[in-house]
Amino acid sequence: MMYIFTHTDLDGVGSAAVYLLLKGKNLRDPNVSIVYVEPYNIHQKILDYLPYFEKQDKIMVSDIGINPRVYCELKKVLKAVLEKNVTIEWYDHHRWTDEWINEFTEMNVDLHVDTSTCAAGVVAEYAKLKVRVNENIEKIVKELVHAVCAADLWKWDHYLAPKLFRIVTLNGSQGEKRRNLVLQKFTGQKLWDDELEELLEEYVNLELKNYSNIDKGLVRICGEKCCVGLIIKTRGPPTNSFVGSYILSRFDVDVACIVKGNGSLSLRSTKIDVQKIALVLGGGGHPRAAGAKVDFSLIDTILFNFYPKLFLRRIGRKLLKIAEGSQLCDVQ
Repeated sequence: MMYIFTHTDLDGVGSAAVYLLLKGKNLRDPNVSIVYVEPYNIHQKILDYLPYFEKQDKIMVSDIGINPRVYCELKKVLKAVLEKNVTIEWYDHHRWTDEWINEFTEMNVDLHVDTSTCAAGVVAEYAKLKVRVNENIEKIVKELVHAVCAADLWKWDHYLAPKLFRIVTLNGSQGEKRRNLVLQKFTGQKLWDDELEELLEEYVNLELKNYSNIDKGLVRICGEKCCVGLIIKTRGPPTNSFVGSYILSRFDVDVACIVKGNGSLSLRSTKIDVQKIALVLGGGGHPRAAGAKVDFSLIDTILFNFYPKLFLRRIGRKLLKIAEGSQLCDVQ
């Protein structure tokens, strides 16, 4: 049995698709199970499946970086998995410390970390070393990696990148169903069709409608050397990355913070290394796009529900304290 634990975004779907294409498998294969995860719950998701793992099963993890808050629990779970003679392959493009890499390697996790590309590119580069694929698969994998990396690395140098990015990140109650639909198209060697075009139209209509809510709800708070713009975001478009880009350009701030009701913070910047802020909060990510999940106190919960702008100011001051205390505002 093959279990794929992958991120919920386009790169997660794309990296899973690349792996399946290289292995000659698809979603209809009864021996393939896809599980969508976040860095903060990867340990729990794998633990949920632990009773079902059997000898010679394979786990593939893609596009999931290390979340320091759950790292110790993750190691325990992986050790329990490996004790059942299950193999683990892990492909990622986020920053890993030497300590994390060494500990995973010592546990016999087949780890591949490459920050020069997206996760789909990491899978294409390193998983293909183990298998021979025909020319058609090589061609579709190359095109898929180009489209996915164009969006995930914010290059936008492939015409399908903004389309696929929007389709996959239109989550809501149908999020997993939509991700599986896109994954099925990819493994069927199809990157776009009329069905996806209809979903894109649905997304764009919602995206345009919801931008006005950002203007109304945004809080801008500044310290001595930098400013943060914060917004509480509900389900639906625009995506965190588009919201972040909109806030950074429209409101002249150094860091954009998108807050959700479950305590997740998405950080975006074109000037400051927000990954370092996220690491302090127990999260991680990239220098320009990172995230963390915080626990709300009773005061936070009250403010979030009844005085949202006061809540955002409270979060904003915390972020500024981290940024200025770590001298991140000095190096732009």
